Amino acid sequence: MTAFDKLFLLLVFIIGVFQEVSAQNDNELEKTPGNKIALRHEIGLAAGGIVGLGPAYRIWANKLGAQACFTPISTGKTEIYSAAISFMYSLRKTENVNFFFYQGNHFISYTEYFSGTYSYVYKQDPNGLVSYMVDYTPARTNKQRFLNNGLGLGVDYFNADRNVSPFGFNIQFGIAGFKNFTRAFFTGEVAILYKFK
Repeated sequence: MTAFDKLFLLLVFIIGVFQEVSAQNDNELEKTPGNKIALRHEIGLAAGGIVGLGPAYRIWANKLGAQACFTPISTGKTEIYSAAISFMYSLRKTENVNFFFYQGNHFISYTEYFSGTYSYVYKQDPNGLVSYMVDYTPARTNKQRFLNNGLGLGVDYFNADRNVSPFGFNIQFGIAGFKNFTRAFFTGEVAILYKFK
């Protein structure tokens, strides 16, 4: 089974899960007074192989949530771009804790630039003449682009009293396919979040 086949099967599974979850969310929405969607916004810093690395924005609409994370890094010789989007479904929520299922997609682009180099080798023959040989290594670029994709369970903790602190933390654990599904392993993700009123 090729990496494309694996990705296709995973996407079909994810679409099926989210269609079922969306139908359940619609049923729950019908039960809420006035059919209002309760939106919650959070910003913070996230780190993980699946949810990405860097500043994160998260939105919840009743039980469905999404998180986006993007970080560009450039040093002149190296460029790294990390872009991730995760989808979440709240399984159980209390005043302090939100326990949820998540599916994440993390795209990473790594480019390293090497400038051309010259090497000189000097030789002197018995007559005293000096000659040299030039060895030139041309400039080259090393590019790597890959997708990490995974799913698992997560938990958010926020203090119920916003006067104490509007900040909370997030821990997620799951299983993931790394580097375009060339390897699979367990994954852990963390985040520090600020919850808006």
